[in-house]
Amino acid sequence: MTLEMALLLVVLALSAGISSTKYLLQKNPKQKKTYRTLTGLILLALLAAVLQSVIFSRLLTIIELLKYVSDGLHNYLGISIWINRAVIVATLIPLLIAAKHTFSSNRTKRTVGYGLIVGYICIYFTLMHFATKDLLFTHDSGEAQKWVSITADGEVRVYNSPGYDVFSGTILKKMTPELAQQIRFLQQNDMTDFDISNAYFHPITGDTLKWYSIDDGGSILIHDHAGFDTQTGQQLKSVTLDILGQLKQQEKAKQVRFEVVRDSLARTLAESEKEQQLRQLRKRYIVAGNSCAETVSRIALSVVNEGTNAQWIGVDRFTQGILIQNLKNDDCDIITDLFKRPFFDDGKMAQLIRGNGEVLSQLNLEKIADVFVAIEIEKAISEPSQLQGTKTCQIKMNVHTFDHNGRQISHTVLTCSGLGFTELSAHEKAVEKAASQLRDVLIKH
Repeated sequence: MTLEMALLLVVLALSAGISSTKYLLQKNPKQKKTYRTLTGLILLALLAAVLQSVIFSRLLTIIELLKYVSDGLHNYLGISIWINRAVIVATLIPLLIAAKHTFSSNRTKRTVGYGLIVGYICIYFTLMHFATKDLLFTHDSGEAQKWVSITADGEVRVYNSPGYDVFSGTILKKMTPELAQQIRFLQQNDMTDFDISNAYFHPITGDTLKWYSIDDGGSILIHDHAGFDTQTGQQLKSVTLDILGQLKQQEKAKQVRFEVVRDSLARTLAESEKEQQLRQLRKRYIVAGNSCAETVSRIALSVVNEGTNAQWIGVDRFTQGILIQNLKNDDCDIITDLFKRPFFDDGKMAQLIRGNGEVLSQLNLEKIADVFVAIEIEKAISEPSQLQGTKTCQIKMNVHTFDHNGRQISHTVLTCSGLGFTELSAHEKAVEKAASQLRDVLIKH
């Protein structure tokens, strides 16, 4: 009970007693002395009870004060509660003396008492300030005691209450164990060691370091500072995880479009280079103007003599001419002299007579011929003893047929002989027989 409440009770009791005495005296004036005595005793008893309550209340107040100080030191500093109480009790005697002086009738003593109490309070709060200025959490509950603001360049500003940073206007962050570790890391390291020029969030605080706007086409534009987009006038917004997800999808779509364009360009360049190489190869190897109607079968025929390594000097035009005369008809057109001399000198014909048609696929001869026939011929002339004055020609043809893609269709060896009065006539007869067999081979395949 406070002193004010006690005085209020005394006043109320005194008023009630005076009113009751007046009422009783009006009813029975003869008992005036008795009523006054009774009223005085009641007032004395009431005053004693009030004084006892005031003294007990003050005692409780002192105990609560001591408990508050002891618990505060233990909570903030972690000092043993028993050491706290021992120190407080030791300093209690001057405080009680000061409290006693506050009730003294001597004005000087009362002033000294008030001064001592105020001094005690000031000293206590000053000591608590210096003892707790670097504390981040309380000892018993772990409750945060600081709020911080960390700038992008790593500057840390610490405050004792929640609110806003007075320099940047950002909302202060309540101290957490993780944030405390981050602050210690910043104090031990220099933020200039971190490259955050391309970072979207601060590596320590997680605060936004980038802002964005959206153009008329729906594309997300990233900015390094807050403000407004200079092109659209939009107010820039802080980047969020959702925006980053959309940005990644946007960049992925751009990458896909880039790869499509790149691949298309690469194919175009490759095709252009291939066309250029084809033109160069055909210019070097193919005789210009060799083409015929697509309504008939087109056969390109080349004959070389065995043992000449399929060189230009080994072309057997005599045998080639006989074969053409015997194979040519209305349904088949024979092409000769398709290949230029470099085709032979570069060993391309030698590849054909060995069954390798890769060069044909490189030359893209689809519109020139349907079938390519490469023949290596071996011949031998003899004079039969039975027929004087005649010649016998024995020929062997190693025949390779290819399609325009260079795929080998067949490989056939033809052997024929011819009889004549001269070597040429005997050779001609043998080739005519071979042409008949070659026709069967071509028809079959």
